[in-house]
Formats: sequence, C-alpha cells, structure tokens
Amino acid sequence: MKRSLAVTIVGVWAMLLTLGCSKPHDAAGTDCRIDKDPCVKTIMPGNITAAFDIQPKPVKMMSGLYFNLSLSKWGRPISDADIILHLTMPGMYMGEHKVIMSHKGGGRYEGSSIIPRCPSGRRIWKAAFVINETNTVPSGTVSAEYTFEVKE
Repeated sequence: MKRSLAVTIVGVWAMLLTLGCSKPHDAAGTDCRIDKDPCVKTIMPGNITAAFDIQPKPVKMMSGLYFNLSLSKWGRPISDADIILHLTMPGMYMGEHKVIMSHKGGGRYEGSSIIPRCPSGRRIWKAAFVINETNTVPSGTVSAEYTFEVKE
C-alpha cells in the first residue's frame, strides 16, 4: 500500500513537472520584439532612456551574440555607468548568466555571450540590466527588464 502511494505521488509529481516545463511557446508573455527592432524603455525616476538590442539577427540560441544597451538621461548619453546584464528564463532555472557590459562610447554599452538552449524547448528569456551610475549625486542603482523570444 505504501509503495503504490509513493509510486502514485512520484508519477503525479513527474507529470506536473513535465507539463510545467513544456508549456507552449507564448510570445504574448513578451514585451520586446528583439528580432525586429531595439526595445526602448524609460526608467523612472531619472528619466533614463534605455534602448536594448541584440546582434546578429535573427537572435538564435547557442550562437555568439552581442548585447547592446544605449543609455541617455534627459537626452544626453550616460557614459559613467557600471552595468551587469542578467539573463534568465521565466519559470525555469537555467543557471547563472551574467554579462558585464563595457562602455563603447556615446552612452552605448556592449557585452557578449550566448543564450543557452532549454531542454524543454522554451524560448522566452528575460534580460535584466542592473545600472549603477557612478558619477551622479545621489548615486543610485536602477534596472531595466526586457522579456523576449529567441529562435531555435
């Protein structure tokens, strides 16, 4: 009796895990069409404009990619920020993926990495930029998050 209950519990748990990890791809859960154009957000407070892009297009998993973030505040480029990009998959742990962004001039920051292939087939990813303006008073950390779909 105990053995059959344990087998049933394990079976139900495995079924729920499988269903949760193999949801259909839902681009409706995205706020960024990275395959088409850069994605732009305004971060408040501070009126910071953050434009996110990935090259080359189409953006594919397991390929070398360049992540770009252009920042401006009140229309002027921000050139003194420390920026870390955290890549995560909503609803599924895919390990730690941090990209240190370096300033390339004119408020444009760049970093390179890959986006791993998910064993479940999911393709929705989140890019969360942690932005620390180093020479502003008062200094502060803000973030910009973009959720996007990647090609196979």
